[in-house]
Amino acid sequence: MNYEVQVRSPGAWRRLGRGAAEAARMALEHEAAESGGATIVLVDEAEMARLHHQYAGEDGPTDVLSFADGSIEAEEGTRYYGDVVVCIPVAERQAGQAGHPLDEEVRLLAVHGILHLLGYEHGQRRARDRMWAAQAEILARTEGGTHPRGLPASPPEGLRSRVASFGHAWAGWRYVLRTQRNAWIHAFASLSVVAVAGWLGLQALEWALLLVAIALVWTAEFLNTALEAVVDLASPQIHPLGRVGKDVGAAAVLIAAAAAAAIGLLVLGPPLLERLAALQ
Repeated sequence: MNYEVQVRSPGAWRRLGRGAAEAARMALEHEAAESGGATIVLVDEAEMARLHHQYAGEDGPTDVLSFADGSIEAEEGTRYYGDVVVCIPVAERQAGQAGHPLDEEVRLLAVHGILHLLGYEHGQRRARDRMWAAQAEILARTEGGTHPRGLPASPPEGLRSRVASFGHAWAGWRYVLRTQRNAWIHAFASLSVVAVAGWLGLQALEWALLLVAIALVWTAEFLNTALEAVVDLASPQIHPLGRVGKDVGAAAVLIAAAAAAAIGLLVLGPPLLERLAALQ
């Protein structure tokens, strides 16, 4: 296959453009895309902010945008996949935060953008995992080797990144509730304990003990769910060591639940018996 990747950039960023073009060609080759071309455009923050607002409806610059085309060139009969626009100042900040050179960050963003042109998305967990795996494989073949970050392009900056973090956490919480039957048992037990503690009028220290016990169980359940997902990803086929990992995770949840039950009995038991006796 023949891939022609053009670069539009100021002279100062020409070297970065060459690396981005190489990474883009590697991405097309990795995906066995039909012969065709694409353009890498390197811009400053002002231009990226304008494009980001015009085409995504969001304010401020982002790191990379993809503009899919897909048209067939009449003369050569090859496909033009589209444009990938990379904001160099944003990429420079992200490279500094990640602790790797700017050219590696630009290659990552170029690959990320090309994968979007080829239909990749990362809105859902499975699609994101597939895209990240493709990025890692492609970047391992480019000059500079495996990218040390391998994380998504376009992480929002500032306040938006904090909001996004809460969104990811909430997605994890919903996943656990949707897929883990034990999570509903934990939820019922947690609400019951809180209701009884409120009825008994416990002291602050007693509340603290109960909340720590509840958090312990939920943390164990979440870590166990994450471990199961990682094991399934790493070993889709049944493997003895995979089973060991899942069994140990389940044992951790059991220990946490048993400890929480003991704490609950010690904290709630005496005042509950006293309150029930007073009602008779």
